[in-house]
Amino acid sequence: MKKMVNYHEQLMNKIVTTSGTEVSLVGEKHILLKPSIYTLEKNNITNQTGDIYYKIIEKTFSFKKEKIIVDINNNPLLIIKNGSSSSSIEIFSILNSRKVIASITKVNSFTDAEKYIIIYYNQTSEKNETLSMNCATSYRSCGIFNGVEEEGASLICKISERKAKSFFNSKSRFNIEISSGNDGLFMSALALCLNELKYQNYLEDIDD
Repeated sequence: MKKMVNYHEQLMNKIVTTSGTEVSLVGEKHILLKPSIYTLEKNNITNQTGDIYYKIIEKTFSFKKEKIIVDINNNPLLIIKNGSSSSSIEIFSILNSRKVIASITKVNSFTDAEKYIIIYYNQTSEKNETLSMNCATSYRSCGIFNGVEEEGASLICKISERKAKSFFNSKSRFNIEISSGNDGLFMSALALCLNELKYQNYLEDIDD
């Protein structure tokens, strides 16, 4: 009998490729010219040589938490908050903390993946566009597709959780594999969002 392969295993076997369309949430400065792998661990996002690219600051306002991504000089870049009733998570411009520039909303799934739609303002095309964010049911991994996965859309970013091997360290780290032509800051923010979605799902399971 052939063993069923779960979505996490399927995703890990997929290759990250460029879609030929630039995905730019923040601007040209953050567009990757070559494929890159970042790591999210604790409150830092680093490149393959360990250099810190971005840092994360957590703040609480009226019992609501938000995450702020800053550069190495502590200049704010993006704000991530829990979404409204119609979306799970929202990303805000640092230039206007009331302007949502990307939102993540859960949609129905007829596969063994948890599916979300990302609506964002593409700085390159100067219009709203969509990405698919398909997560393993464990939320230990997700794929960002420039279109619909089942229709052959390019996997432009793959995010996967790696548990620390140390007995004294239970913290997780996330590998963020990104193809060229994409906004590295945006994809890093989506790794943070995956961690938050995992926590939201945990709370929902407790309530059930």
